[in-house]
Amino acid sequence: MDFKFFVLLEGISKQLDKHLVGIISTGFNVDLENLSNLESLLPTLYVNSALTYDDETSKRIIGSVKVGADESHFQLSTLYRFRDENDSKLKLVFEVGTTGALGQIGFERKISEQNTFGCSCLVHWPQCSLSLKLRLKRANQTFSLNFLICDEELYTKAIFYGIVLPAAIYNASKWCYRVYMQKMGQKLHLESLERGKLEIEIKKKEASTTIQLMTPYASRIKENEEKLNGLIILDAKYGSNDQNAIDVTIPLQAMVKDSRLILQNSSKACLAGFYDPCPDIDKILTINYRFNESYFYVRIKDEEGLDLPNTSHKIVDEPEISSPKIDSSGFVDDSFTARGQQSLYED
Repeated sequence: MDFKFFVLLEGISKQLDKHLVGIISTGFNVDLENLSNLESLLPTLYVNSALTYDDETSKRIIGSVKVGADESHFQLSTLYRFRDENDSKLKLVFEVGTTGALGQIGFERKISEQNTFGCSCLVHWPQCSLSLKLRLKRANQTFSLNFLICDEELYTKAIFYGIVLPAAIYNASKWCYRVYMQKMGQKLHLESLERGKLEIEIKKKEASTTIQLMTPYASRIKENEEKLNGLIILDAKYGSNDQNAIDVTIPLQAMVKDSRLILQNSSKACLAGFYDPCPDIDKILTINYRFNESYFYVRIKDEEGLDLPNTSHKIVDEPEISSPKIDSSGFVDDSFTARGQQSLYED
C-alpha cells in the first residue's frame, strides 16, 4: 500500500474567462511506504498547473500538468452532467507521465435524496492492471470499495467482463426501460384523452338538459326586459375558437336580474348551462347585448368579472348581429363589423 501525504505551500488562481479558470500551485509530498529508507522520507517539491473550463450546466473539462523531482504527468479529465432528475454524471480521465499511463471511465448518479452512487473502471499501464472502484456518498460521508480485476497481464476477457459487459447490460436495460415507459406513457395519454372526451360529452349533455329547463324562464325574462328596453343578450359564446366555442346566450339571459348581469371573478365553466369545451386551454367569453335601444359588445377572459350593462362596451352604429369570429389565439377577431363603420371601446 502506498502511504503519501501532500503539503500545499502556495497556490494562485485567476478567472481568465466567464467559464475558464487557471490555477498554479506548488508544494511537496513525502513517501511513507518504506520507513527504513531515510531518502524516501525527504520531501519532494512539485509544481502543478491546471486549466478548468466549466459551463455550469452540462460539462467540465480540466487539463493539468504536474512537474516534480520524483514524477511528472499530464492529466486530462472530462465531466459530463446529464440533465435528468437523478443528477447523473459521466467522467473520463486520461493521464500519462513518467511512471506510466492511466485511463478511467466512471459514472455517478443520485439514488435518493441524500445518497449518490458511483462506479469507475481504471486501466493502468505498464502494470497492465484493471480495477473497479465503487463509491457511495451519503451527506458528508463517502464510502469507497476497490476491486482488482486483473493485476498481471491485461487479458481481453478482463476488459470484457470488467468494462464492456457491465456497460452493455446497463445500456440495454436502460433502453428497454425507456421503450417500456414511452409505450406506457402513450397508452396513459390516450386513455386520458378518451376519459377527457367522455367527460366533455357527459358535461355537454348535462348543460343541454339544463338549458332546456331554463329556456322558458329565460324567455320570460327576455320579454320583460324588452318591455322595459332593458338588458337583452343577443349572442354569447364561450370557448377558445369557432370549433370549441359553445352558445351560452340562454344561460346568460336567465341570469339577468333587474336589467343587470353580474359575473364573478371565477371560471365560467361552473355556471349553470355552461361546461368546459376545451380543458387546459385558455377560454374567453364574448357577449353581444342590447340595452336601452343601444348595442354593446364585450369580451373577457375566463376568470374575469363582468357587470352589464357598461357604457364602455357601446357600439357607435347599430350592428348586424351575428356570431363573432374567434381567432386562433382565443380572442374575437377585431374585423367583426356592423353595418357601416363601428368603434369598440373595451375595458
